[in-house]
Amino acid sequence: MAQIDVNELRKLFSENTKKRQKADFARKIAKEEEKQKIKEATAKPPTRQQRMEAEVKRLKTQDELNKLTGRGKAESGADAVDRLLKAMKDQRNLMYDKDGEPVFSGKMEEKTTLRGRRSIPIPGTDRVIPIPGMSREIEIDTPGFDPRGRKGSNFRIAQERMEELQKDLQTAQKAKEQGITMQEAKRNEDVQKKYEEFLKIFDRPGVDRRRSDYLARLSTQSFFRK
Repeated sequence: MAQIDVNELRKLFSENTKKRQKADFARKIAKEEEKQKIKEATAKPPTRQQRMEAEVKRLKTQDELNKLTGRGKAESGADAVDRLLKAMKDQRNLMYDKDGEPVFSGKMEEKTTLRGRRSIPIPGTDRVIPIPGMSREIEIDTPGFDPRGRKGSNFRIAQERMEELQKDLQTAQKAKEQGITMQEAKRNEDVQKKYEEFLKIFDRPGVDRRRSDYLARLSTQSFFRK
């Protein structure tokens, strides 16, 4: 009768245990990923307020990380102006060719020309008689005209990017004039927006404006201390 090798049994048991644990862990991960996907698919889109709060928290976290790692050196207003002017030039070159024609489709014309046949109305009726061989053109305002281009088009997306750069350039110019960094200027804008939001809440008929202002400023300070 063959003898049982205890060491071999222990080895097999250990290997089987590791395989089982690995399989259990893989199933657990897959289950959690499935839960997360379901949660994301059924979750309501964040409100404008929630997006703003998330962005502020992200900026604060990034600031703290930069201090710890020594990265993300503060950008002066003048440097930001130079950077954004170059970015706008690059964006413009991306959008238009050397002749000034748009590279991307989606640009809209302010006027639309309609072509039709000339006709003669029949007196006393709503009918008209078309004149063979003659046509006419009518120019009308383009329905839904938007100088940024058709919604969802590549031209519209590129134009919106240009608008973002223009907005940042205005912030950079303020930073340059005030002698502060670009980061400080953006933070000041965020604070001002939040203050104005709180002021709308507290500024009610019959409430002293000084009290409304005080409560708005107090709430803003509390918000940014989070």
